[in-house]
Amino acid sequence: MRDFNEATIPVMHDSAQSATSRITEAVRLHIEISDKRRPELLRLRGFRSILSETQGREVTNMELEYHAAMKGLVIEGCQAGEFRTPDATLATMAVLDMLNGVRSWFRQDGVLSLSEVVHTYTAMVHKLLANVTQAPGAGSRG
Repeated sequence: MRDFNEATIPVMHDSAQSATSRITEAVRLHIEISDKRRPELLRLRGFRSILSETQGREVTNMELEYHAAMKGLVIEGCQAGEFRTPDATLATMAVLDMLNGVRSWFRQDGVLSLSEVVHTYTAMVHKLLANVTQAPGAGSRG
C-alpha cells in the first residue's frame, strides 16, 4: 500500500499537468502496480482481520489518503471544466471500484494484454467523468 500510494498520489497532485493527463497516468499506474503487486494486494484483503489495531489503522489511512487524492483530482477536473460528472463522490467510488477489480480477474496469459486493459479502462474512466447527465433523484455532491 505504501509503495502504491508513493507512486500514484504525487501524480494525482501534480497541478503542473491537466486533470485529464493526471487521471490517465493514475489509471495506468493503478492497473500496472495492481498487476505487479497482485499477490500482496489480494492477500491483504484476507489478512486484514489479523492485523494489529495499529497496522489496520495504517492500512485504512493509506486507503483514505488514496481515495482523497482521487476525489480531489475528480473535483479539480470538474472545476477546470475537463470533467463533467454530476457527483464527484460517486464517480470516485465508481473509478476506484473499476480499478481495484482488475486485480481480481486480470491474468498475464489472458485474452487481453495489460496495455489493452490500461487503454480500455482509461477510455472508460474518461467517459464516466465526462458524463453530463444525471440519474433521476441523484444529487450533486462535491
